[in-house]
Amino acid sequence: TAAAAAAAAPTTVAAATSATVPPAAMAKSFDAKEVEDVGNRLSAEDWETIAALGLDRPNWMAHEAVQGRRLFNLTLPGSRGSGLYGAGGGDAVEEEAGRSATDPESQHLSVDRQLRLGVRAFDLRVAWSFTKKCLYVSHGRLKRPLAPLLAEMSAFLATSHLEVIVVRAQLDWGAYVYDQRHISALLAEERDPTKVPGQTLHEEMAKAFGELLATYRRLSLIPES
Repeated sequence: TAAAAAAAAPTTVAAATSATVPPAAMAKSFDAKEVEDVGNRLSAEDWETIAALGLDRPNWMAHEAVQGRRLFNLTLPGSRGSGLYGAGGGDAVEEEAGRSATDPESQHLSVDRQLRLGVRAFDLRVAWSFTKKCLYVSHGRLKRPLAPLLAEMSAFLATSHLEVIVVRAQLDWGAYVYDQRHISALLAEERDPTKVPGQTLHEEMAKAFGELLATYRRLSLIPES
């Protein structure tokens, strides 16, 4: 499912340049020790440091150079496992069903702070909580309810009118391995002639974003010029 709206930030602050890389540099090979040394130097800045250094970019898409381009001609900063941060919120009943106690974490910044950092592409894996009867962000283990996370995105868009968010959401098959009920209810939509595949997720997106969601109807209202 894709939703057009605003952005998010990765755990590690990184800078990229379009400067030409000399062929010799591109051809350089690294031995195992060099790779290990580079890995040991990687770190993630906390939000206070990011803000103090002025690294946040909450309105970068409003820049005239960006506004003059088509969306598909832009490179959008993105985060993987965008909702996997902080303390988890898995259901106790489901944890007792033999699920791993490991709490997955891919990010160290909340979605709101990721947005303010400048990320505009989100990767979400979702599963069904059969005790709470709602969608969760998940990675094997249920992490947190999806609705509040989408609400953070919607609130950001409400005050950032020129920003666009792209959300890629897919079923978390890792949760299915732990308990089929996390996915079976969502898979049933594909066999139900009265529903469309992914309908529960689509409805959650529509509820959160309302008129901000880039549906075909909304996109048809955009002037061709």
